[in-house]
Amino acid sequence: MRIAGSEVHIMNTKIHRIPLLLMVLSAVLFFFVSGCSSMPEGNPDDGERWFRMNRCNGCHGEKGTGGKGPVIAGLKLSYRQFKHKLRAPNSPVMPVFEQKLLSDKDAADIYLWLQSQNNKR
Repeated sequence: MRIAGSEVHIMNTKIHRIPLLLMVLSAVLFFFVSGCSSMPEGNPDDGERWFRMNRCNGCHGEKGTGGKGPVIAGLKLSYRQFKHKLRAPNSPVMPVFEQKLLSDKDAADIYLWLQSQNNKR
């Protein structure tokens, strides 16, 4: 009789763990997806100013439409990918823009301005 009672207790414990596990997994998935796909908050007008102040226009052209460097207006990169390229470029000529040189907010401003240039080309 004790064994049967223990089995019922074990089954109830497993049943209660499943909803909890599902809730935890759902929360993790929600934060992962929202962090990867969300557009940054920023000001495209400030982005143009930051673009010029950081001399991005020297290689990428006045509107990001190319020059010595590649066209970056209307990028097909997510904000996360764009920020990674700024922080760790895979190019010998592209400077590294660390957080202390270019804040995430300023990077978001530039990103949004470059995205807005796609319609003006």
